[in-house]
Amino acid sequence: MTAFFKKLLIVGLIFLGCSGEITKQPNSQTSSVTSTNVGLATGLEKISRETSVKIYVLNDDSVGHGSGTYIKYRGHYFVLTAYHVTQGGQNIIGELGDFILPLTPFVHNETSDIAILSAPKYPDAKPLNLRLVDQGKIKIGQRVLYTGYPNLTGPLTIYGTVAGFSVTNSIILQSYAWGGASGSAVLDYKGRVIGVVNGIEVVTNMLGLPTENENVILIKRLEEDLLRHVDFLLDN
Repeated sequence: MTAFFKKLLIVGLIFLGCSGEITKQPNSQTSSVTSTNVGLATGLEKISRETSVKIYVLNDDSVGHGSGTYIKYRGHYFVLTAYHVTQGGQNIIGELGDFILPLTPFVHNETSDIAILSAPKYPDAKPLNLRLVDQGKIKIGQRVLYTGYPNLTGPLTIYGTVAGFSVTNSIILQSYAWGGASGSAVLDYKGRVIGVVNGIEVVTNMLGLPTENENVILIKRLEEDLLRHVDFLLDN
């Protein structure tokens, strides 16, 4: 049977109700993890949840949604997500805590399905200090986690295990995901980004029909090349 991966963006009509003026001043501190000792309920898990962004993509006749992660890089604020979440969106907004603020495309790589959006300072939110994992040090059986908003539910924090690597420079997880989780940053237990949730496995069953396997997750690696592009834009 031939397996392929289905991107997880759910598109549907939703009702957005938000009003009011932002008056609080943002906290510029950066979240980080200094210990590999799990303590996840108050450490890494807390950071993953507090930096998870619900992304809305608004078009003339529809509103889609996905997930992202609020990050800080070189003193600038961004939201890291999957490119297919925001591709073609006329307006993009991100909900974090009590605030819904506009996001602007900054850089993306369509091949690797990664996008970095320029973001404002979210009041009272501490961004994840972006650190990447040396790809050669990602091991089979390594435990990871991500937080996202599947089906507009969440934030949900989900654990997984690295199961293998694909020929398309992706990482395969034994975990769980469904529509709307795309774009969530997957973290190792030191709080470093190893990739972004991209899709779930879809296989052909005995009747020749596609069947989703929500337990096999594909994540795309965040490559240094994309960050070099960010560096170039910040420096020029």
